[in-house]
Formats: sequence, C-alpha cells, structure tokens
Amino acid sequence: MHWFDSFAANPTILLIPLIAGAVGYGTNAVAVLMMFRPKEFVGLHPWLGWQGIIPRFTPKAAEYASELVAAHLLDLRKIFDGFDPRQFLENSDLLDEWLDKGLREQVERVAPALIQSLDDAAWAQLRTLVRDEVEAIVAEALDDVAANIDKILDLRFIVKDTLNQRRYLLAEIFQRVGGPELNFIRNSGFYFGFLFGIPQMIVWIIWPSWWLLPAAGFVVGYITNWLAINLIFDPKEPKRIGPFVVQGLLHRRQKEMAEGIAAEVAAIVLDPDVLVHYMTTGPRGELLMQIVRKHLDAAIERFRNHPLAAGVLAQTNLESIRAQALAEIDLRLRQPDGFLTRFIRDTVDVHREIVDNMVAMEPEAFEGLLRPVFQQEEWILIAIGAVLGLLVGWAQVAWLFHDMLV
Repeated sequence: MHWFDSFAANPTILLIPLIAGAVGYGTNAVAVLMMFRPKEFVGLHPWLGWQGIIPRFTPKAAEYASELVAAHLLDLRKIFDGFDPRQFLENSDLLDEWLDKGLREQVERVAPALIQSLDDAAWAQLRTLVRDEVEAIVAEALDDVAANIDKILDLRFIVKDTLNQRRYLLAEIFQRVGGPELNFIRNSGFYFGFLFGIPQMIVWIIWPSWWLLPAAGFVVGYITNWLAINLIFDPKEPKRIGPFVVQGLLHRRQKEMAEGIAAEVAAIVLDPDVLVHYMTTGPRGELLMQIVRKHLDAAIERFRNHPLAAGVLAQTNLESIRAQALAEIDLRLRQPDGFLTRFIRDTVDVHREIVDNMVAMEPEAFEGLLRPVFQQEEWILIAIGAVLGLLVGWAQVAWLFHDMLV
C-alpha cells in the first residue's frame, strides 16, 4: 500500500523512468554530436572549449588512414603483378582514337609534301605501321609504369594529402557509413536509461533522499554512454546469452560497412581522376615523364631505322618533333577521361579490392579500422554524459519533488 500511497500523493514519481530514458537519450545524442561538432574550436585555447573529436584529430586520423589503405586495403604491387599491357591495349580504343584524330595532322605539320604524295593505300600502310609501332612503344611504357607503380602512385601520400586538404571529409564519411551505429548510440540511451530508471523509482519511493536523483542521473548518464559505445564493438564474435545471440553492431555489419567505406574511398579519395592528378604532378609526375621520355627516345631511334619513316624524319627537325610529342603526351595524360584515367580505371578496381580485403579481416583488425580514430577521447564523451545526467537529476529534485524534501 505504501507504493500506491506514494503514487497517489505524487504521480510525478511515475515520470522517473521516462526522465531517466530522456537523460540516457540526451546524453548519448550530445556525445554523438560532440564527435563531429563544432568543426572549429569554440572557446578559449587550449583547455576551455571544444572541437569535434574527428575534425580535431584529422591530421592524426589522416596519417592512420593512409597507413591502413596502403598496408592493408590496396596492394598496388600485387594488383599490377599480373598486368598485361598488350591485353589492355587490345581491349582499348584509345590508340585508334588518337591515330584517327592526330596522325594526319602531325604528318601534315612535319612533312606536308608527303601527305600529297600518298594515295589511300599508301596512307593505310603508313597508318598500320605507325599503329603497330606506337602500340609496341606504349606497351613497353605501360610495363615500365606497372613495374614502378608503387613509386608513381604513393597511396600513403595521396590519402593523407586528400584528407588534410578536405578537413571535414573524414567526418562526413563517418556519418554516412556509420549512420546505423550513431543511431544506435542515441536510441539505446533511452532504452537503457528507462530500464535503469525503474529501480531508481523504487529506491526513491522507499528512500526519497535529496541526493538520490542527482547520483542516479550521474550513473545513468555514465552507463548509457559507456554501454552504447562498447556494444558497437563488443562482443566481436556472435555470443549466445540465453535465447539471444548478440554481437557488436560494427562486426555484425562488417560486409555492409566494407561496401560503404569502399564506395566512399573509391569515389572521393582514390577516384581515377584524383590518382591521375597525383601521378602527373610533383616528383611522381617527373618520374612518369622520365619513363615517357625514355620510351619516346627509343621510338624515335626505331623510326629512324625504318625505310619509310626515315624518309619522313630526314625532312624534319627531330628535336622539334620530340618536344611537340612530349607536350602532346603530357596534355593527353592529364586530360579528364584520358589515357591515364582509363588505364587506372580499367586496371585497378579500388572498390572491389577494398571490400574484399575488409571483409576478409579478422574482427580485431576490422575494429582497428575505426575505433582508434576517436578511442582516446571516449572517456570525455562518457564523462560528459555523467555530468549532464547529474545536472538533470538536480533539476528533477528542484522542479518535481521539492515538496517531498521540505
């Protein structure tokens, strides 16, 4: 009867589990928000203020992500070990496109008299000759590129530089790919808080001490944040508890998350056009052009010794031809959807490689993909949840139950 008398005297007691649930939801929602916001530091440096965990640790996270991609998710050397440049060229119409558009123009520029003297049959013979020679040269150059791919494409540098230049990209990827996990953190706070609120209500009826609700709010805020974060990662393997089989949400969604992360990385960080940009600029661009110059010089020597081509070359300035050819090649290599872009796109399936490697990971290694980015700051999120719970507990006492304590 004492319980019913308590409810009759003060029905607001029934709100305790609901308020505890709201505390759990609110503290967890704040924890999620603080992972990503604010993007810039707000407050007084260095201690009084806050910046979202992931934006604040972008340089460190970029370093970690670059090592992860290069060491575990995308092995360029392995991908290019079986690369066959001639098969690639047979399946590509790039050479024919270039010859159809540029060969006549180039010959007209260096030997206009020759064009007028060639009938259709002779022109076709010249085109076939040039096509075969160019294919052989390009195949050798591609073979050279494949042999040096880990020097020309420095994945560590590309990933790190891209993430540091686009400072909020990592946070955006986390939010898109980890949506279910973030929702779980928020929503589970209410359920856990509500469950903890029931014994809290019972204790309050028996012993309505002024400090009980603040202390319970502190505990609820702490435990709901701690549980939500840890239940994402643990248990790593499916574990039976009575009639239920439980597993950390991250591990249960390993294949789905692998698809999501791979799609983001392939579309934004390691998109073929991005890779081509890094291949053709800076020290790596110079290495690529060294390979091009080496094979272009070999091609000029080869044409010098060919009866038909030698006659054309004798009428021209070879240095001028070489300079024009290098400029043309450099331009075509950099073009969107040009030769290099198609070469990368047709040879390296970034999405599939990352998915396959992530799905094959052991649970410990897979967890290591994401948790280290914000693990060192988890305690702050949990502590803030506890403090917010404490404040809400005080508010409960002041607004709802102050008459009982007078």
